[in-house]
Amino acid sequence: MRWLPVTFIVFLVLTGCKKSNELGGEREADDNPVQSEWKAHGFFLGDNVNQMNSMPTSDKLFFIGSNGLVAMEPVAEENGLEPFDAHIVRYAKDFDQPEKARLPLSPDFFIGYHKASHTIAFTSNLSPLLPYGKVYFSMKRLDPDFSEFAFIDPINGESMAINNANQVLVPFLATAEGKSVLRLALIDVQVTKMDSQSAIDTLQTRIISLDDDAGINLERIQSVEEDFFVSTAKNFYKIDKAGAVSQVLPKPIYSVLGLESVIYGMGEGTMFASTDKGVTWTELYEVPSDLYRSTLTRVDGKTIGYRNERLWEVSLSQSGMSARELDNQHQQNHTITSINEFEGYVFLTTTSGVFFKDPKGVLQDIR
Repeated sequence: MRWLPVTFIVFLVLTGCKKSNELGGEREADDNPVQSEWKAHGFFLGDNVNQMNSMPTSDKLFFIGSNGLVAMEPVAEENGLEPFDAHIVRYAKDFDQPEKARLPLSPDFFIGYHKASHTIAFTSNLSPLLPYGKVYFSMKRLDPDFSEFAFIDPINGESMAINNANQVLVPFLATAEGKSVLRLALIDVQVTKMDSQSAIDTLQTRIISLDDDAGINLERIQSVEEDFFVSTAKNFYKIDKAGAVSQVLPKPIYSVLGLESVIYGMGEGTMFASTDKGVTWTELYEVPSDLYRSTLTRVDGKTIGYRNERLWEVSLSQSGMSARELDNQHQQNHTITSINEFEGYVFLTTTSGVFFKDPKGVLQDIR
């Protein structure tokens, strides 16, 4: 196994313009100009342009794309550089990263796979080059009936899920009694931190089968805290950290988001909510047709929805919701795969590059 780190220093000069409206109201002139347009990051070009996910930590922003893992760090202020200048490292890969599927990132590790050998690799974000920073896991050994991974379109979200207990839920198709069935592998990943490094190992694993009515068409796989939520074309399931499965709705839910003590779930034209960690759900109100299949996430203290090249700022409560489409100039035909805040800037990963701007600039209304 060969890993070749390549280090780049990227200096970006940001310019912007003042705006007179924010969130639909008047605002006083700001002495600090706002970067109102998305700026392409110069590192993510050529064979590094297809970025499928990102994950911020307290001191790094990680990207995963078809060409491997990228770690961005802010440059120390004593170097005399602006806070948005970054130290960027790209690690050569020894795994396959699908160009048409999103695999999840956690603050501790990322996931790769080998298509030919049906093997997945869990790799430490902090120690990807070290032997104890990676562990391989054979799906065929776990389930001899394994036939292929059940990847979903990246527009619809991630194809696996990681909860806050470092468990990974991996959906796959298996052949049983001459027919294809959808199964899930629940894998406990152990992360041992050692100063600035960490070791990775796998612990208990379980095979989970859904009911006969589930079908094989996976729509979404997501997590909220320690619980997983899986939608097929027919049903919506909760899977707890012990692997217990319960069908909670006879319809798919396309995005779940935990806000304080409530989990919200967007179905086809309808918002649902759960106040008991996803055990029971209540139908609340209608959701606009162009929004209900979007992915909801939290960015800089606000709820953001995204799908294809479109962005919305969303306000959610149990009594109602509102949504504003945000100015997303120059993102036409750029499929958004993730959005995160890091070091005072919002970063978009897309299938055609990484873009960034000031958070205040993100919140400009499209009108």
